[in-house]
Amino acid sequence: MSFLIPFLLVFGFLCQTRAQEIEYCGNTPADVAFMVDSSNSMWAPDFKQQLEFVRNVTKMFQIGENLTQVGMATFGERVWFQFGFNMYKDKRSILRAIRETEQNHGISTATDKAIEFLRRHMFHRRFGSRPNVPHVAIIVTDGQSDNILKTMIEANKAKRENMTIFTIGIGQNVNADELRRMSSAPHHEHAFLVQNYNFLDSIKNKLAIKACTVTTSTTTTTTTTTTTTKKPTTTSTTTTTTTLPTTTTTTTTEPTTTTTTTTTTTTPTTTTTQSTTSTTPMSTTTTWMDVVRNVCENKPVDIVFALDSSDVVTSRDFWHQVKFVRDFTLTLDIGTNRTRIGVLLFSDKVVHVFDVNDHNSLSSALSDLYKMQRTTGGTRLEELIRYARLKSFRRTVARQSVAQLVVLITASASKDLHKVKTEAIKAKKNGITFLAVGVGKHYNQEELEVVVQHGDRSDMDNDLDSFSPYLDNVGSRRRQIFTVDSFPDLQSIVMEAAMEACTTEIAHISVADQACGTRQEADMVFVMDSESAGRKNTLKSLDFVKKVANSVDVGNDTIQIGMLQPDECIPPPESFKLDNDKDHLTSALETQDVDKLPGLIRELRRHEFNRKNGGRKDAKKVAIILVDGELAEPLKALKEARRAQLKGIEVFIIVVSKDPPQPEVRDMCAYPPQQHLFQVPDYDGLRSIEDNLIEMLCDEL
Repeated sequence: MSFLIPFLLVFGFLCQTRAQEIEYCGNTPADVAFMVDSSNSMWAPDFKQQLEFVRNVTKMFQIGENLTQVGMATFGERVWFQFGFNMYKDKRSILRAIRETEQNHGISTATDKAIEFLRRHMFHRRFGSRPNVPHVAIIVTDGQSDNILKTMIEANKAKRENMTIFTIGIGQNVNADELRRMSSAPHHEHAFLVQNYNFLDSIKNKLAIKACTVTTSTTTTTTTTTTTTKKPTTTSTTTTTTTLPTTTTTTTTEPTTTTTTTTTTTTPTTTTTQSTTSTTPMSTTTTWMDVVRNVCENKPVDIVFALDSSDVVTSRDFWHQVKFVRDFTLTLDIGTNRTRIGVLLFSDKVVHVFDVNDHNSLSSALSDLYKMQRTTGGTRLEELIRYARLKSFRRTVARQSVAQLVVLITASASKDLHKVKTEAIKAKKNGITFLAVGVGKHYNQEELEVVVQHGDRSDMDNDLDSFSPYLDNVGSRRRQIFTVDSFPDLQSIVMEAAMEACTTEIAHISVADQACGTRQEADMVFVMDSESAGRKNTLKSLDFVKKVANSVDVGNDTIQIGMLQPDECIPPPESFKLDNDKDHLTSALETQDVDKLPGLIRELRRHEFNRKNGGRKDAKKVAIILVDGELAEPLKALKEARRAQLKGIEVFIIVVSKDPPQPEVRDMCAYPPQQHLFQVPDYDGLRSIEDNLIEMLCDEL
């Protein structure tokens, strides 16, 4: 019944879009305590920036006695209590209290006392803390604690008492390892490190989302499911009733009623108690979707999703990838001048689904997404990377001053890590960034590291490694690798991955701005059919070739240019060989002459790209053939051109004639003909196609 899956996904999308709009950030009960560094190492303006950061994070919670409560304290050589969870009942009052907090100028950093205060006092009933909700502590500091051992002891005690600890280190004076060990596991999701106070604002969204995740997951574990039914369930009880809104991007097909000793939590639209009926409230707070959409708004990024379609991926797993892409794109600001998306499938071959410039709306892109079919085969990541570099972000597609990103999902490993590394290095040099997702147990972690090109991690401070997802100063420190246990678990990383994608840094030189020839080596040969053109027109052709040569990067490692000329009376000069010296090439072109076309194409195919003529094994082979008027033997020329294409030569045809080209001549060029066939009325008209031809020649170079 796997053929039903695409239909269900489409139906789920239509039904789910509305549901995703009511996801909440901090809507379930939680006590969140901020512990803010107030020591002498901090200037007053920096302290104010800390407070503003705390305010911005607090704004993302829904405040209330039965929802999220916020408390705050500052610390130096001791702790200064600011306000407890039960002191302020509304968000406005809390924000005012945070803003009015004064710096106490402690002479040292007693982080151990700060955590002890949180554990023994702040998260206590007398300060308004509730026993059956998550206890979340957010510790902000710009220095190392006075006693690391005591700090670790207190942190371990707090975590054993089910306190979730987030740590934020600011500047160069923090002890990264201490912050990592203080934080809850997994450490890379609970420990943040920023360069200075100005960077605090850049992590507020990530921190809030992580805090929301703690809130949701902890609350869920305190409930037990009592009834699951396809119809809304009525639960009678004398206790308080709270409605739990949807907090994930998955589609719920069956409502569930959840009951605890004090709270009845349910997802049906109506829940009845002895005295009241509660319906799902419309929240006034910021949702997860809102947070990410706000980050992604008006962000011009070109994103290509590369989905694993190898033999290890089942049909159901494949459609979980489709669902991931769908939910990912719902957070993006899709548009011609904003974010654009493309899709590839890969196994031991690459299948093109659609390019980033094929759709200017989300609906049309999703329509194509649902139509694609799974393939099979092995895993060759090097082919995927090469295809993305040369095809997906070719010059006619890539935009200037826009980040180019590949979101790669893989559940298996390639056979040749060296080839993967070679292609990944080229991709990085060409300005392409990768975000890699490993699924299951069979992907290669080292291969993911190679793909995202983190660089030589041995040169980095080992203490900082665990903070790499949240460092904001350099691209290599961004979180570019995600891992999940199974394909359904892809949903758990949608929001964070989307945020990383939207904030991808633009390469120093984008693909579109790089010189022609920097992405791929190419050997180009011009074939001149000047038997009836005469010397004057031949000279115009040579000027045309010089113009093309001067527009590309000619060199040993980039583009080499050669030419076949038809005069049998003139012995082949040195310039017949592929040339990597622009000055020598220019002077050599001045002396060239002409010959018959079919024989020239045969010579091109058999010998011109050979190593003895300067041809390179892995270089792209390109032939540009000028046809003067009608051919005497068009069928023979067509056969030779077809044979050349079978040998991997990309053939461009330029017809110089006022009459329509012969059918055989039209068929001589490579596919698609609109990119490989040009016509001008005379040799003076060659100037009119120079720019267009150069654009086509350089598209993948």
